[in-house]
Amino acid sequence: MVIRYFGGILLGTGGLVKAYTYACNDALKGAEITEYCYGTKMSLTVDYTDYKSVENVIKKHSGEILSSDFTDKVNIIFTVKDLKKQEFLSDIGETFSQKLTAKEENSGYFNFSTEK
Repeated sequence: MVIRYFGGILLGTGGLVKAYTYACNDALKGAEITEYCYGTKMSLTVDYTDYKSVENVIKKHSGEILSSDFTDKVNIIFTVKDLKKQEFLSDIGETFSQKLTAKEENSGYFNFSTEK
């Protein structure tokens, strides 16, 4: 945000352009790049012993874990890009011999972290 106080000095158009250019550059230097892709928010409930394996499968398919609730079992809420969803569901089925079923919550545009 740029706030300009008039201090009695007329900057003119060149001075204003210069001031706003510096402000924009500073804002862009501090900004992060995020990727929004169409995906599906899903949930999965697993035993503690299966948690790490499920986490690895989610990450393998560029998924983002939003939360993990540890009670008597682990409830994982995560997002997967639609382009990777079928591969993910197939991989989860194969890895866990069809014992686990991911429940689809909703679809939309979600923030997926970019790799650095």
